[in-house]
Amino acid sequence: VQTCFETTLYVFTFLWTPLLQDAANATALAAGRSIENNAAEIPHGIIFSTYMASMMSGSKIYAEMRAYFNISDSLLLIVSFIVSLLSFITASWFQSALVVHMSFMAFELCCGIYFPSISTLRSPCIPESQRATILSIFRIPLNVLVVSSIYIDFTNQTICMICCVFMLVGLLCQVRFHLVDNTDYSNVQASKDGGI
Repeated sequence: VQTCFETTLYVFTFLWTPLLQDAANATALAAGRSIENNAAEIPHGIIFSTYMASMMSGSKIYAEMRAYFNISDSLLLIVSFIVSLLSFITASWFQSALVVHMSFMAFELCCGIYFPSISTLRSPCIPESQRATILSIFRIPLNVLVVSSIYIDFTNQTICMICCVFMLVGLLCQVRFHLVDNTDYSNVQASKDGGI
């Protein structure tokens, strides 16, 4: 689950600029504007800050969903995978700069939900004394997948569809995990700590 989502996240780090620039060029051409001399150049700083604001909003949504609705982390991860999958399908399908940007903002929102969810689910499953070693081992396939996706000369849309495949595999793994072990791990950890 972690490898699939984070592979997509790291590929997205390299993908968002060229994919969004291609969409901006297509939008400019459709409107009859010239794209010579980078006339359709995207505002990278503003776009990046909207992505970070979306990620922060996702973290806030995570906290609200856990506090007020008591939705399990496992279910939040499933929803994050579904929305992320749909956002990459949308980004690969449409050539509108606004649509691509909004779909990437949705993905960043899901990243904000993903990180606290996976941390909560991972903590009771992986012993703290071995956590660094195990997570380093998980990073091996992640790095191989990221480098392979970027190194091979695919089109941006093809890489986006590869991200969809990673998201689909991660979604299926998370659904399987959710069905096999439907324990709310945050409550299990709290009871181990003599908690609340």
